Amino acid sequence: MPIYFKIETERRRVTSVAIGTLIDDDLTQHQQSLAEDPDFDPSHQQLFDFTPSDEIRITYAALASTAANSLWEPGAKRAFVVKSSIGDSMLQLFKNTLGEDRGTIEVFRSKDDAMAWLEDK
Repeated sequence: MPIYFKIETERRRVTSVAIGTLIDDDLTQHQQSLAEDPDFDPSHQQLFDFTPSDEIRITYAALASTAANSLWEPGAKRAFVVKSSIGDSMLQLFKNTLGEDRGTIEVFRSKDDAMAWLEDK
């Protein structure tokens, strides 16, 4: 599974990292793994780093399904970090599909900018 995550309960943050080629099943597995983890809290922040990923091969159907079954609560801040305009466009599409009822999502090109946004109260 090319998406790994770490839950930092004290910081109230989930850090997810995508590596290799990202496909539809990876999103489903990641969501299922988070849901099954007893430390997961849907109000936590998320830093999702896509920059180590070589390629993103995710369909709109997978994005829509992931959005429809989102685990996050309204108000949860989620920062996605990408390295390409294609990744940026795909995650902006996800953000628009998800709407605002499952967290606040912003897409960044810099991990430092993403962290600053998450830490800004």
